[in-house]
Formats: sequence, C-alpha cells, structure tokens
Amino acid sequence: MKKLFLLSLIALFLVSISLVAAAPIELSAPATIYLDAGTSNSSTFNVTNVNATYNITSVAIALTNSNLTNASTVTFSGNSSTLLNNSTQTVTVNVAIPSYTANATYTAKINVSGIMNGTNVSNTTDLQVVVNPKFQLDILNALSLSTFAEKNSTVSLSIQNTGNINLSGIQLRNTSVLNDSDNNNITFTFPANFSLYAGETKTVTFNVSVPENMMLGSYSTSIIANSSTGANDSTSLSIDVIEQYCEEGNKGSIINFIIDDPDSGDDFYVGESIKLKLKIKNTDDESHDFVVSADLYDLNNSKMLDANNETTITIDEDDSETVYLILTIPSDTKKNHTIAIYAKAYIDDSDYAEDEQCIQKSVNIDVKRQKHDVKIASFELNPASMACGDTTEAVLGIENVGDNDEESVRIRVYNTVLGINSSKIIDNIDSGDDSTQPFTLIVPSNTNSGNYTLNAEVSFYYKSGTYHDSNARTTILELKGGSCVGNVTNKSQISILNSTGIAGSELTIPVSITNNESVSVTYTFSATGYESWANVSKIEPASLTIAAGNSGTAFVYLTPKSNATGVQSFTITTTYGGKSTSQTASVNVQSSSAIASWFDQLMFELKRNPVWITIDIALIAAIIYVFVWLIVKK
Repeated sequence: MKKLFLLSLIALFLVSISLVAAAPIELSAPATIYLDAGTSNSSTFNVTNVNATYNITSVAIALTNSNLTNASTVTFSGNSSTLLNNSTQTVTVNVAIPSYTANATYTAKINVSGIMNGTNVSNTTDLQVVVNPKFQLDILNALSLSTFAEKNSTVSLSIQNTGNINLSGIQLRNTSVLNDSDNNNITFTFPANFSLYAGETKTVTFNVSVPENMMLGSYSTSIIANSSTGANDSTSLSIDVIEQYCEEGNKGSIINFIIDDPDSGDDFYVGESIKLKLKIKNTDDESHDFVVSADLYDLNNSKMLDANNETTITIDEDDSETVYLILTIPSDTKKNHTIAIYAKAYIDDSDYAEDEQCIQKSVNIDVKRQKHDVKIASFELNPASMACGDTTEAVLGIENVGDNDEESVRIRVYNTVLGINSSKIIDNIDSGDDSTQPFTLIVPSNTNSGNYTLNAEVSFYYKSGTYHDSNARTTILELKGGSCVGNVTNKSQISILNSTGIAGSELTIPVSITNNESVSVTYTFSATGYESWANVSKIEPASLTIAAGNSGTAFVYLTPKSNATGVQSFTITTTYGGKSTSQTASVNVQSSSAIASWFDQLMFELKRNPVWITIDIALIAAIIYVFVWLIVKK
C-alpha cells in the first residue's frame, strides 16, 4: 500500500513537470529594422502563452547582448504584465539611432520573462538593426563681403559632415563669373581638397580678389562644396564693391558705427537735402576725438558728387553719441541713378589717426526728379551787415532741377518789417540750367539795429497765368550802428475814406499817408474787427516806405459776407517808427439784390462826413448861382 502511494506521488510530480515544460513562452522574430542615422524606426513581434491552463504574470521584456551604441534607445510597447493562458500579444519594438552612427548591422536579443504557476519562465528572439549609409555635408552660413577695388579679402565658411560616412576629397568652387561691363573679373582662390569625419565641423577660408578698375556695385554668386562621394551643399555669396572712403579701408576695432537713417532704398529728389542720423560708439577705455564725415557717390557714373559734410566730436570711454549731417543732392545728378551715401568715423587725436582707427558704412538710395522743381541754390547778401539807411545787394542763385523746362519763373526777396519787396521774372530756364540774379535793397533809415530775416521765394510751373508751385529760403541781414528811429515824430498824416460795398463783392479801401517827417519812414498795416461780417484777402502793399515829404497809398481788399448789411466798421492799424495808430473804417454794405439809392448813399456820407458834405453842397449851390446869374445877365 505504501509503495503504491509513493508511486502515485512520483507520477503526479512528473505530470506537473511535463505540463510546465510543455507550456513556455513562444516568440516570433521581429523583421529587420532599417533606418538612417539620427532617425528612428520600429518592427513588431508576437509573444504567446501556449499553456492552456496557467496565466503568465509579471511579464517583462528586456534587451540583452546588444552591440548598439550606448546613445541608442530601444523601447517596447503594446505588451501587458499578464499574459493569459493560450493567448498572444503583439509587441512593438522601436529603435532610435543618434546622428553620425556608423553604417553597419547591429544585433541584440529580446528576452521575455514571467512567472507561471510559481515558476519563472522566459524565452528570447533575435533583433537586427541596419543603419543605412548617409553621405551629407552642410554649409552652415550665408556669405557676404564688403570690399574695395584693388583689394584681396578673406572669406570664412563653416562646413559640417552631417552624415555617418567619413568624407574625403571635398573641394570648393564658385558657380558663376563675376564681371562688370568692362569685363573686369572678381577672382577666387580656394583651399586644397580636405576631409571631414562623420559629425566633424571645419572652418575653411578662401580669397576674393577685386581688380583695380572694377566698377562699384553689388555682385553675387553661389559657393558649392562637393565631396568625392557625391555629398554636396551650396550657399550664397554677395560681394559689394564700394568706394574706399576710409584712407586705408576699415581699420581697428575701437569704433562701432552705423547709418541709422536713411534706410537703403529710400527715395529722394534732385536738390533735396538728406538728413543723416549716424550713431558712433567708442569701445575704448579712454575718450577720443572723432571726425565724422559723409558724402554722396554716383554708382552709375562711379564718382563722388562732392556733397561732403563733416563734424568733430569727443566721445567718452565706452560711450555713444548720435551725429546729424546734412547732404544736398546736386542739381546735375541724373534721375533714376543709384546714389550711395558714404559715411565714416575715425579717431583723430594724439593716440590714433584715420589709417589706424576708421570705420566706413554706406547705404544706397534712389534719386528721382520732379516734373517741375526750381530750387534756390544760394542766397547771399553783400554786405550782410550794414547800418540803417544803407544799401545791400542780395544775390539769388536758382536751379531748375525738374524734368521740364520752365517758360517763366518769378523770384522775390522780401521782409515786411523792413518794407522790402523786390521781384523779377525770368523767362525760359531749361531743365538742368541755373541763373544768378542780383537785387539792390535799401533798408529804411528809421529801422532799429538787430538781425532781420530776409525771405527769398521762387515761383514756377507757370500755367494759365498762375504759378502753381514755389520754394523758399531765408538768410539773415544784420543792422548795426544804433537806432535811426529817434528822428520819427507824429507828423505823419493818415486818412481812411469810408466806403460803400455790396455783399459778396470785393472792394478796396484806400489808406492814404503823407510823410511829414524829416526822414524816410516805413509804414506797416494790419486790419482787425472785420471777422464777423467780412473777409480781408490782403493789404497791398503790406508795408510802405515813403520818403520825407512824400505821400503813398495802401489798399485793404475786403469782401463783405453774403449776410452782411448796413453800416459796418473795422479797425486799420498803421505802425511806423515804433508807434502805432488805429483808425476806424466804415463800410455801408448793401444787399447784392438791390443797390442803395443815391439818396441813401448821400445820407450815409452825410452822417459819416458832415463837414465834407456841407462843403460839397455849398459848392453845388455856388455853381447853380453863377449859372443862373449868367442866364439873367443875357
């Protein structure tokens, strides 16, 4: 009996072992994974619990015996920690390979393990990864060069082998010939062929040579890098051949310098003044004296336009300053030409000179011409300083910088305070022509000493009897030697006649002056108090210089408003010799639909001027008496 029980236990144990041994994990092999360096890819495989009775728990998947690089990443997804009896799970294996991983076939073991009925179970399958070859190189920077004629320059280029194969026989070349209209060529000298390991970066240099007579302007090409294995890349190269404005070109490292305004491509007109905004920084640890200058260069004609302007400024250590310079585009500049603004800043003191510390910058602008444009190029006085009562000559230089010829141009010099108002008409000034016109100006003897602004005006674009455009300029006239006004008394006689007007129609009101002084006197006029019922278009002349013992008349041009009616008044103020006299002028405004009767006008004049009307009536009566007497005598 005991022997039978022992045999039963042994039989049961053998059955149990056979059950476990017959139900391990089964694995399918994933397909080979192909990928490029620096990328990832995946494959799948099946994990099956072939046991019909027991589940497998604590399922874990790991990679063993791998020769992949340490930086590679292998992950699994789609699996769970429990694998039910007689079931299958599909697992995804993902492989990520770092850049520059060598072209090769890599292997590893995938181990799947777990616990079934208290016993550890596991199985393995093979994983194969193939990293494809990658032949690639990259140029890392775009290239630009600002240089001068008759100069050799060095250009630096960064290039990297971004593949996973070592590259050899790499050479550089340019894709196009850079020449000007005279067949002057920019030439290149490239380094000998070189190699790059996978992932390696190098900085290589090549030489650019600009011949002596190369025309200024912008030139562009591409620089190509080729390896013997076929990997290649290209980048652009722009070359600006500019005027050498600094004596020795850009020198030193102390100066930071930019043209802040205008911007490249801005439009300007011939004769226009350009305001440059220049920013300079002194990066040195001590202050320096800087010279900042600018000029214009015609890129089409390859010549400076001699519009030079410069200034000197002291800048403290590690400090910045902003400088403004004015450049005027000459009248003979051709339209649609590209003009370069050249500006430079250099140190000029006991420490450095221009050939040691100088930075130049440039921007290109477009120059155009207006259809009609006459500029005042110069406005000078000879002498510019004088005593009251003296004579000076004003010389006005004008230039037709417009596209069209001008059949008539009016120029005028004036100052209302001094009573100066002189003008001329010039016929036929062709486009591009200029003219110099003198004016003799007499300053009144009753003028205070001081500085007076003289105005010059040129009117042009004459059409249908009217000038449609104008330009202006001013200069300063200095009167010295004390005041001549002390001779002026109150002997001037000023009379203003009352008037009759029609609503909506312009009338003139005369202001008559007799100068009873012993010297010439300048009278200026203004009108006030008319605003509610009329408009004053002008007072002509606005100032009047009358010699001693002479008389003159100014006229107020006044238009009553359409709703004005009846007797209206306003004030005319006459200023002379430091004095002012205000008088009331009256206007009998009648409706535009009906003109007042002669009786109304007579009554208005009788009310406003009874003395003169009485005299007129007496004269009429005397004439009638004489006429009747003659008839009776016959």
